Formats: sequence, C-alpha cells, structure tokens
Amino acid sequence: MVVLTVTVLHEIKNKSALLEEVNKLINENGKIAVIEFYKRDTPMGPPTAHRISKDEAKDILANIGFIVLKDFDLGENFYCLIFIRGKSK
Repeated sequence: MVVLTVTVLHEIKNKSALLEEVNKLINENGKIAVIEFYKRDTPMGPPTAHRISKDEAKDILANIGFIVLKDFDLGENFYCLIFIRGKSK
C-alpha cells in the first residue's frame, strides 16, 4: 500500500497526528509519498511561510518511525519524498 499526499501536508495543523493515523492503516511494507511545494517563492501555491520544507517533512516522519527511501524534485515547484517504515520503536 502507498499513501500519497499531494500539496496537503502543509495544510494540516497537527501533522504528526495525521501521519500517526496513516501509519496505523498501512501494512508493514507500506509507504508514504509526500509531494509538496518547495519552501520558496514559486509561480503558484500558498505563501512561502505556510509551506513545509523537505527537512521539516523528513523530521516529522522520522519522529513516527519512517525513513526516506527516495528524495527527488518534481520540476521547479515541487519535491517528492517517499518513506518506508523504519525499525519499530
């Protein structure tokens, strides 16, 4: 199973709580993919201050036990991170 979030994580107030719930839903081989706007001015998207950086996304998911499997750019406006479960806490 893959859970895909596309330009939504920056809108969630309690990101950790949402991702903890997603973690409960996916199987042990599940993945979470996060696509977000870069935390800089781009021709579209929310104000820069409202965005979530790659490092912020990585930290949030690492805190609930995920590790980065892939990290890549999607053009000039977006990044993509794919996470897998790390070792159980």
